[in-house]
Amino acid sequence: MAASLGRALAPRIRVLNVAPGVVDTAFVPGRSDDFNAKAAATTPLGRIGAPDDVAAAIEACATHLKFSTGVTIVVEGGRRLN
Repeated sequence: MAASLGRALAPRIRVLNVAPGVVDTAFVPGRSDDFNAKAAATTPLGRIGAPDDVAAAIEACATHLKFSTGVTIVVEGGRRLN
């Protein structure tokens, strides 16, 4: 969808998705410290995300990525590399 909207709305509107992985919040009820530790162990950067990691990606989209559109920024510490 990002690619389609990026194409359709350019050049007036840029479309950037932010896709977070496991983030240490209370958003998902019942997520235990054990789950977080297992997720961190399978993440190349060695930890799960913090809300500030996601916020930084959103801030970068708004302030620094001025020549980007139609893409998804994945914020998950490299878990998809495993």
